[in-house]
Amino acid sequence: MIRWRTKEGELIPIPEIGDRHLLNIYRMLDGQVREIKEMTLFWMHPVWGPHGEHAQDAADRAMEEAWDDEMKKEGWMRIIQKEIIRRGLELDSRTRPKSPPKSELVESTSSGNIHRILEG
Repeated sequence: MIRWRTKEGELIPIPEIGDRHLLNIYRMLDGQVREIKEMTLFWMHPVWGPHGEHAQDAADRAMEEAWDDEMKKEGWMRIIQKEIIRRGLELDSRTRPKSPPKSELVESTSSGNIHRILEG
């Protein structure tokens, strides 16, 4: 049986977690994954990202760790989401995964693409 470890260190089987707690776990993981995605976009940016070989090496290592963490958190999100669906709970606007913002391509470089985020 899959168990969730609380911040207090208690292991709780997923089916025994309360509905509200389950939705809060999903929201927390979703927010953490978003932060990781934003952070890695910053590291890859040709202007704001790292400059110099040592800075790039450090950023590459940090990105690999962040991507590993992101994959683990997304795995937990899938587990929690399956339980939310099994219980028939509603993913409200705070728990429903948000779509990425709309953007337009500003410039394409050898390092990657630069997009402008559109309002609204």
